[in-house]
Amino acid sequence: MAKQTTDRFANMAAITCTESAANTLTFKKLETGIAVFEKIAWIISRWEVRVAPTLTNFADTEDSLDVAMTCSQNLTSIATHDEPSILTWYRLIYHESGTPANFSFFHSPTVYSYADMPGGGLIVPPNPLYLGIKGTGLAAAQAVSCRFWYTTIELTPDEYWELVEARRIISS
Repeated sequence: MAKQTTDRFANMAAITCTESAANTLTFKKLETGIAVFEKIAWIISRWEVRVAPTLTNFADTEDSLDVAMTCSQNLTSIATHDEPSILTWYRLIYHESGTPANFSFFHSPTVYSYADMPGGGLIVPPNPLYLGIKGTGLAAAQAVSCRFWYTTIELTPDEYWELVEARRIISS
């Protein structure tokens, strides 16, 4: 049975990722200081995404920016729902209604709460964790900043391997 560590309050982590070039899938690893086999998990209760798009980079309706927190940087897309290494995902879409003067963006930050999930949040392995970003149709590279709040739990060896297996895909 997993046991809660001494975390009485949530910890916060922050990471920023910038596309290596416009419309290029780019990842940045969050350096947690936790070894891969330490049998530690994080329970993420809240995730904030902060995007500061330059309006001139979004030229056509349906231009978009995808952001994801993942357990892998070996992905070809972060805009898929059937990839278990994608922990959480966000999309910003530029949409024109009529003339180009009538456009809208979503507000920033966008906040996701996982506190109502069983166990108090989204359970993730703290190493590896990546922030991924990918624009579609954008004129220049974009950046995104994320913050998330988590608590730490220690896992038994069996629980740890269940967590690892849940975030990996066996492929041939």
